[in-house]
Amino acid sequence: MLMSDQHSFRYKVRGRPVGLAVIIGNDTFDRMPRRETNAVDMANMKALFKFLGFKVEKHENKTCTEMLNIIRHVATKEDHTRFDYFALVIMTHGHHQQQQQGCLYGTDASIPIRELLLPLKANRCKSLVGKPKLIFIEASHPSEKCCSYFKTDADEWLDENVTLVPVEADYLYCFSSVVVPASSRNICGSCYIQALKEVFENFCHQYDILTLLTFVNKDLSDFQSSKPESGHHKQICSIESTLTKLLFFNQSV
Repeated sequence: MLMSDQHSFRYKVRGRPVGLAVIIGNDTFDRMPRRETNAVDMANMKALFKFLGFKVEKHENKTCTEMLNIIRHVATKEDHTRFDYFALVIMTHGHHQQQQQGCLYGTDASIPIRELLLPLKANRCKSLVGKPKLIFIEASHPSEKCCSYFKTDADEWLDENVTLVPVEADYLYCFSSVVVPASSRNICGSCYIQALKEVFENFCHQYDILTLLTFVNKDLSDFQSSKPESGHHKQICSIESTLTKLLFFNQSV
């Protein structure tokens, strides 16, 4: 556990950029179908996070090792002291279950979600302690289960000198999708990414992030896929939050 000096009921933003947004998108894989909407999804996420005041960093078509190294670099080499928020967007093939169980695919193989996100824990990235870490995952499902895990040698460790803020605090995870067998897509990109962009751009000046994500789920539940093979499946996103304060992108609300 780690110390925090935040005492208000909402996360504060001191100015712009509000934080670093890292966007990773894969569309070409060694043994899986291409993600046709990756270019549109990447453009939508870049536009959204710039609109929200983030510094944006983009990466495309990365192996498991490269994805893990990108996140490790963000955690260990990037100085977040001048930032107040952090966002990570990963768009690739994958499989998600509850509590971050499941895997995501690099261009070569798959890696457990927990393993990929481990470098962002507060005991490993201390300049993000007490700051919200927003993680959005768009993972289509090419199969029912994952295989060929990429193994890492990551080991947990704790700082024994400080004890007041849980290492798991101040995270928000938003995963698509938990109902349909494959994320719904059309020429405008995946409906999850479209809904995030439209809702956040239209309502971020009025509501906190958990309310915004409730609106995203409403949009997804109303969405009708144009693909006949989708049948009557509905998409929804899974939200897992350990945020300890309200998060507003507009501090005047």
